[in-house]
Amino acid sequence: MSDLEAVAAEFKKWKGSLSYCRYPSHLWDKAYELRERYPLETIATALGVNASHLKHKFSDRANSITFAPLQVTESPPQSMKISFKQVTLGTTHEQVVCVIQALMRNS
Repeated sequence: MSDLEAVAAEFKKWKGSLSYCRYPSHLWDKAYELRERYPLETIATALGVNASHLKHKFSDRANSITFAPLQVTESPPQSMKISFKQVTLGTTHEQVVCVIQALMRNS
């Protein structure tokens, strides 16, 4: 079974016998990953969705930023480790405070 067929089977299983349903984001994530290997029309047909809707879903993702759960670990007093989405940044406590304050001002 190809990756396209596997994702299509997940979409079909989620929808079941419903005439309409909202697919969860983890399924759209899998569909989005297929775009590197398959044409948009092929993906849409396999998933049983309208190609223009799929194009819209994909264009929204291309411009969005996804935030992941964040883990902050304070090691020595002056350094800190921030881990998220398989990326680790080394930073100081002051830098983290500055970033958090900036984010809070912009929210």
